[in-house]
Amino acid sequence: MTNTPIINKMSERLLAVASLVTPGSRTADIGTDHGYVPVYLVENGIVPSAVAMDVRKGPLARAKETVAGAGLSDRIGLRLSDGLEMLQPGEADTAVIAGMGGMLICRILTSHPETTASLKELVLEPQSETDKVRRLLPEIGFAITDERMIFEDGKYYPVIKAEKQAASPAALSEMEVHFGPVLLQRRDPILRKYLAWQIQVSEQIAGRLAAAGSENSMQRLQEVKEELRLLLAAYSRYEM
Repeated sequence: MTNTPIINKMSERLLAVASLVTPGSRTADIGTDHGYVPVYLVENGIVPSAVAMDVRKGPLARAKETVAGAGLSDRIGLRLSDGLEMLQPGEADTAVIAGMGGMLICRILTSHPETTASLKELVLEPQSETDKVRRLLPEIGFAITDERMIFEDGKYYPVIKAEKQAASPAALSEMEVHFGPVLLQRRDPILRKYLAWQIQVSEQIAGRLAAAGSENSMQRLQEVKEELRLLLAAYSRYEM
């Protein structure tokens, strides 16, 4: 067992995830891997208790070691679970789902609707197809209330906090779906870097497609032009 403080094992991405959890909430970490997030939250008095869940036995065993090493086995439960399967409705206030693809996050949130509906907040960190996650949230009764964007190890990571609403939340615009309503409103500096990089990449792709001239490339070119339109419109917000 190591006595290394858990914060020294936390990436900037995971610290951003933990920072969006509401203090005092009972938390379930779905796809916990090493169990760093629930240990960090409980060890630092941010939440009173947590459940660390994973669909695979290997990661759950690693999480068990992390929890035991921190002396928190009485406050952090461990469960082998496919998504929210082993979490009962009303058992947790917050679900953390980080480090997996957007489509998988959407599947987890829709596979057990009663459990999802009983949660007060979601803290999500999709590593792909973030637009699909943001588009789903109003449909299942959650509104995005905070966001972070992290640049780490050459990659951009959006982190989303969404809270359950009594009334149906308004649908997001296409720009908000792709780039995040709070990040846009805040004119987040890391989002600005992401937009500038993505504009450059999309312009290069558009140039290659135009040069190719085939029917398939022309069809794809129209899609890239639409992506560029959204990117440039979002970037123009920083010039207002």
